[in-house]
Amino acid sequence: MIDVKKELSEKGLLHKAAAYCSKSEHCTSDVRLKLLSWGASKEVISSILSYLIEERYVDESRYANAFVKDKYRFNRWGVVKIKMALRQKKLPNEIIEQALELIDKETNIENLLEIITTKRRTIHDTDYQKIKGKLFRFGISRGFESQSVLQTISKILKNEDIEDLE
Repeated sequence: MIDVKKELSEKGLLHKAAAYCSKSEHCTSDVRLKLLSWGASKEVISSILSYLIEERYVDESRYANAFVKDKYRFNRWGVVKIKMALRQKKLPNEIIEQALELIDKETNIENLLEIITTKRRTIHDTDYQKIKGKLFRFGISRGFESQSVLQTISKILKNEDIEDLE
């Protein structure tokens, strides 16, 4: 009977990991987790990661830049959420900060204004504080800084005929 969970050799794991890294950008922690799930030992993982980094299959800076661009452009995340996600990937702070510099602050505020305006259309409440609270929680959940969210909400709600209970 053939064992389905047959342990792969180091060469087989290296080949599999290289193919995995060739398909899309991955950071060291992603590759380490993948190798662990394939049953690799810590020594083998260390050896394979060294090779993948040396041959530039894995590049933390390249990964961070791609991650920031994708999450900012397509998911419309704010800086705070992107930064936290990169920290969860165990990337060095220098690389994170360098990648976050790709985000234009002016465009970031325009994105925030657009998503808060879109969200406002879905809120059918008439109480100012409830509207403000819902918009604030939404902006924060998308990873924008609280001060920017509050300023944007004030700008949007200023033009509406809602009784201000502040």
